[in-house]
Amino acid sequence: MEWTNSSSSRLSLWEAAIESGLGLLSAYITPEQYGLASVSLAARAETDEDIFLTEIQSRIELAKARLLSRLIQDAESSLKPAFQHSVHYAEMRLEGALLVPRLLHERANNRFRTIPVLQTRRTIETPEALLISESIRLSIRVCNYWRRKGGAEGKLANNLARDLMQIEARPPWSELKARPRPVIRNLAGIVKSRVVAGWSEKGSTIDRIADLLLSDAKAVEAAAGMISFMVSNDERYEDRLFELICLGWILGALQRTLDSYQVHERHFRTGKPLLTGTVAGIEVKVYYQAQHLPGHYSYLWKRTGKVLRSIPDFVIETTEKGKTKTLLVDAKNRARSSLSEIIYKMLGYKENLQIEPYWGLGIAPTFSSFEVETVTRGANKVAVAFVPLKTGKLAVQRAVYRAIRS
Repeated sequence: MEWTNSSSSRLSLWEAAIESGLGLLSAYITPEQYGLASVSLAARAETDEDIFLTEIQSRIELAKARLLSRLIQDAESSLKPAFQHSVHYAEMRLEGALLVPRLLHERANNRFRTIPVLQTRRTIETPEALLISESIRLSIRVCNYWRRKGGAEGKLANNLARDLMQIEARPPWSELKARPRPVIRNLAGIVKSRVVAGWSEKGSTIDRIADLLLSDAKAVEAAAGMISFMVSNDERYEDRLFELICLGWILGALQRTLDSYQVHERHFRTGKPLLTGTVAGIEVKVYYQAQHLPGHYSYLWKRTGKVLRSIPDFVIETTEKGKTKTLLVDAKNRARSSLSEIIYKMLGYKENLQIEPYWGLGIAPTFSSFEVETVTRGANKVAVAFVPLKTGKLAVQRAVYRAIRS
């Protein structure tokens, strides 16, 4: 990543870029162990419009709490337990599965009484169960707010709070009540990821609960609180952050370019097209980190005989009159000095896939002006666009328009 002399200037540019991909970031929220730090935003005076929106939002939260109480009761019977494994050193007793390598180590060190074993414990402390436990707690909090205000909403909240407290008082929620857990949106994001991985069934009750908790309309606004602007000093997170910003730029550009389109949010991490649409008779599909690629893999692993997979960050596929054209795009969080490295990476896709004609594009961030470097051979073209963080949305919009129409 390029650096400026002023860290505050760099931070403001990142904030402008992050706002472009905020919806995607909230769907792909990073776990706490990456050491995220939120950026403080200045408060502004509350207006009549703000007060009105707050009143509407608080009623929406009450309605969500009521729906959650019904879903939670449906989900209780379908929750799957997890199993935790731990090593235990017993005294002259076999209290689990014997760990032979550790036993030999103990005997070699003249410890003849200890027997190392692997113990397995069944637990309900799964992300799904913690999500439900946290949603119960927050729903009771919403109800308590309305109980104090009285009126029709207060009566509804009073009955709902009683039902929720009865649910919370029985196992396993009574056991999970005091357990530490991430914030609710992080938990919901983890559960959605586990749904994609197959831990829970798509469309199941727990999947619907996660969707409900992620459906806040304000979650993709600049005032969305701690998920709005997030910055990390961890390079792994910064790379993924830029990747998602680029995806936000690309989707935003296509939504302005296409005559009609549909965003398939459930395909976010499945390999299926994330966006489909048409413009002037051209069909357009966008894939994110998918193995959906044209051509044939020409390189094989010698030991296994399996193909060398190529998975670019984004694939933009256009079809016109039965003829398909593919643009491979990689987000490269690299400095200007890495130009050749990025070019060769994009040419590597060409060599392995043998696509003709081949179009490859690398997108890299810059704090200076927009710049494009291109190499060509016949109809094959590879370019690297150094895109200003603050105006990247407009720059990518122009590039995508030219790529589709040319």
